[in-house]
Amino acid sequence: MLVSNTSPNNNEMPVWIIGNGPSQKGWKLEKLEGFTYGCNNLYRHFTPNILLAVDPGAIFEIVNSGYKGNCRFSDWNLMLREYDKKYVEHFLEQEDFRNYKVLYAGEKQGYDHFTFMAWEPTKTAFVMYNRGEKSNYQNFKRSRRWSNVGCDAIDMAARDGAKHIKCIGFDYMLNESFENVYKDDRVDVKYNSQAHSTDFVPALLGQWKRHSEALEKKWSGRGVKIEYL
Repeated sequence: MLVSNTSPNNNEMPVWIIGNGPSQKGWKLEKLEGFTYGCNNLYRHFTPNILLAVDPGAIFEIVNSGYKGNCRFSDWNLMLREYDKKYVEHFLEQEDFRNYKVLYAGEKQGYDHFTFMAWEPTKTAFVMYNRGEKSNYQNFKRSRRWSNVGCDAIDMAARDGAKHIKCIGFDYMLNESFENVYKDDRVDVKYNSQAHSTDFVPALLGQWKRHSEALEKKWSGRGVKIEYL
């Protein structure tokens, strides 16, 4: 797998944002030259320089897999492990959450922190143990509410200093497709985040496009070129 030694602010090299649309299949990711940001399930077969995820299910799948690459997760709030049981008990006592199932990741590793997230579409809560600020999982602030992880990756790359950003697998920008390249994956995971969203038709597809167009407008004025390939 590609491990790039470049940085996103190297103006001589493009920065790649790898989305999960079907057109991603047409690229040999290991041949990409430059710094790479990836989204969600990409970790299953490729290790980008930075992997981003925003949905709790996708984050849990990545953490539970034991993935060792550098990750940026939204709402990755750290708490001391000594409070995990009380936190979960209090959550399940609330009327709206009593029928949620709770899944755990990293509970046998002896880590001293945990992060808690809940995902309403599947009525699932996730408890993910980690090494806190020493972990390869770090928090990031999203660029826009109701955006998608691809837009977050573009914004992060531009803020990190990238001047030429090439986006692949962004099919919603190319042909308004919301299909995911991993929808038919057969993977042995505790929680397959993609399996729970194969019937999902994003009502916010148009909003995704508007967010992407807004990012282009925002960063083009600062000398950043964004391409969808």
